[in-house]
Order: sequence, then structure tokens, then C-alpha cells
Amino acid sequence: MNSNLKQGEMLAKFLKLSDLNSSELAERLAISESTLQAMLAGEIGISPELALKLDKIFDVPAGLWNKDVEKYLS
Repeated sequence: MNSNLKQGEMLAKFLKLSDLNSSELAERLAISESTLQAMLAGEIGISPELALKLDKIFDVPAGLWNKDVEKYLS
């Protein structure tokens, strides 16, 4: 499984647990909904800049989105 897909799976889990829908999350991240959908599908990865924004939105350390994602999903 590639790391982008793993990031997308984790992002989908946090989104599902949140009060946000995908449109609201895309707006808070300042990205298009199509970009968010591509991240959720594992087509593109989560950049360090987006990881910092996700840290603030979901209160999850930015490093988790990149290097620790495999441990989280295990």
C-alpha cells in the first residue's frame, strides 16, 4: 500500500469522526474539493503545509500525517 493511500485512509477516518463534511474541510484547508477527494483516494499525498493545517483542525500532530501514518493504521 502506498503512503498516499495510507494518508488518505487516515484523513477519511478523522473526517468521519469530525463534525465537518468534505466541503467544509476543503474550505478550511484552502483547497478545492477535488483536491481533497484526490487526497482521500490516495491519488496525491498530504504536503507538510497541509499537515500543519490538519494538526490545527483535528488536533493531531503534523508528523503523524507523514511519517507515523503506517503505525496509526496498523
